[in-house]
Amino acid sequence: MAYRAKTVSLSDAAELIAESLGQESGRNPRELTREARYELARALRDGAIEAEGEHIAVFPNDLLRRIEIRKVSRVWWAGIVVEPPKVHLWKPGRTYIMWSGDGGVVIGPFSAPPPTGHMIDGAIAVRRIRLEEEALLAIWPITIPSSEPALVANRRRSAVDDRSNAISKVLERGKRPGSEIPWGVFYKQVRDLAGKEESTRGWSDESIKLDTARILRDLSE
Repeated sequence: MAYRAKTVSLSDAAELIAESLGQESGRNPRELTREARYELARALRDGAIEAEGEHIAVFPNDLLRRIEIRKVSRVWWAGIVVEPPKVHLWKPGRTYIMWSGDGGVVIGPFSAPPPTGHMIDGAIAVRRIRLEEEALLAIWPITIPSSEPALVANRRRSAVDDRSNAISKVLERGKRPGSEIPWGVFYKQVRDLAGKEESTRGWSDESIKLDTARILRDLSE
């Protein structure tokens, strides 16, 4: 399975839904992110909309990682935790949504090799989840005064890209956060480089840390 239409990430999909809910209710979309995430999770669970992503499989014998891009089974969404607690509080066998970056779903505890039976549809996690923008807008329409239907999604993606770029540039200085440099110092360096404040949406310590973890995982592969 490979989408040919324009797609958006899991996190951007939630933002699009929040935009639609905001236009319908007259409320600020930023106040509706939580509600939008739950609506999206329900739609995926019920099969009202589909997604695809990179399925990660780890073979217990040799720890080799195999990645396959395909449809995300509804089994992943059946009992998904939409608002994950701290990783050390994850329960074995539960599935959790990660909203940072392009978004993903993982089984707790996230480890390699996974505990016996802790796999879904042949994978221990699915990352870089994408959804068709047209299908999203068919369910959650958005009135945009522009000929380009992807305007809102592009704005969200731009903000994520700016954060990832700032993180990557600070990492290029050669100091790993948490071991070679305190996380607090790292957060400040990232925001200072981007000219952002901690109160700016998408630039909180948690957002930076989650995005940093994703970038470091990608670099180690």
